[in-house]
Amino acid sequence: MAILVRRNDLVAVGSCLSYAKERKEEEIYWVWLHELQGVKITQKKKLLTYFGTPQAIFEATDHDLREALALSADEILPETLRTARTFAQPGNPFSYTSMRTSQITRVEEIMKLHQRLNIKVLTYQSPYYRAVAKEDRYAPLVYYYRGQLHNPEVPIVGLSGSAKEQNENYKAICRYYRSRGFAFATGVSFGTSREDLHQIVGEEQVVYAFSGGGLDHCYPLEAWPLLESVTKKGALLSEYAVGISPTVVRSFKRNRNIAMWSDEVVTIGGQSQSISRSIVHAALEYKRPVYMLFEKGERDTCNGTSERTPQLLRRIFSYHPQSRVKTSAPIGSENERLCTLIADLLQYTPLPTKELAAALQLKESKLLPLLIDLELNGAVSYHRSGSWQIAYE
Repeated sequence: MAILVRRNDLVAVGSCLSYAKERKEEEIYWVWLHELQGVKITQKKKLLTYFGTPQAIFEATDHDLREALALSADEILPETLRTARTFAQPGNPFSYTSMRTSQITRVEEIMKLHQRLNIKVLTYQSPYYRAVAKEDRYAPLVYYYRGQLHNPEVPIVGLSGSAKEQNENYKAICRYYRSRGFAFATGVSFGTSREDLHQIVGEEQVVYAFSGGGLDHCYPLEAWPLLESVTKKGALLSEYAVGISPTVVRSFKRNRNIAMWSDEVVTIGGQSQSISRSIVHAALEYKRPVYMLFEKGERDTCNGTSERTPQLLRRIFSYHPQSRVKTSAPIGSENERLCTLIADLLQYTPLPTKELAAALQLKESKLLPLLIDLELNGAVSYHRSGSWQIAYE
């Protein structure tokens, strides 16, 4: 009996090792497809839908690739996808090698560097890849991460902005979301302060910190010890391989990833900076609730907030399914009520600004900012005839 149990254990261990080896081989092809230059992300996902796996794409012929992308006779297959092309190796012009061989060699080098830094791969088809993130057609095929991923069903709040000027409010917001069982998502590697990370990294709390560069980069360097503590409770994530330095443009993409992974977004301070504003616009695009601090005296004039919102936050970019009105006005405010009335009036007939102001008994100076807000949020549009009308999707 003991011999049988031992044999079964060995078989189980052998199958686990075999599975781990297969998954590692699959990861190589996922990283190859993710890092492939000159091919749009939408084309990569189209190929995945057609072939099923990155390895099948890697092994496909040019004819099959063209058929999968539905290219016409005059359209050219992206150069990096072509299988027939060969080129001379550096230093040996008489030796030729396949482009695919060169691509996979580079991927193996990336994987070796990642292995040294204990960086793992999260693929698009992994059960740990959040379903809400896949709603974006441009969601990356691969995230590189250090640490551990947790239950993808747990709600996540994305935090953006600085805790320096709003330290007490930042603490209160973190306590509020911890009490509701939320995990946290935040940004690192470009302008992140130790104060921000210190408030987010709480006891027994999952934190996902997104980087705008490779996971071997950290700015400022003094935040590195805190980032190491993040890996014990959650993970550092990036869509960039090691060696890629953080830049402003990559920080915009990092903020899109935060909004993509989050169920709610809170932005604190720094609203004049375009990097801080980018997470708000991304959250609006994904129809995530966005909250920010009340302005001084604003809480007294705003009659209500969402029941799930802490008292020191107000919701912005609210979406109203009943009247299909998109507005930046706080929920329950007078401006929200007026925006809804404007949409109701324009639902039946376009009206010029003067007639609309008369119908609402408002001054044009008061009406115009509301119309501009609705126009920026895609609720109404201004016709060249001089009238405002509902913007139909």
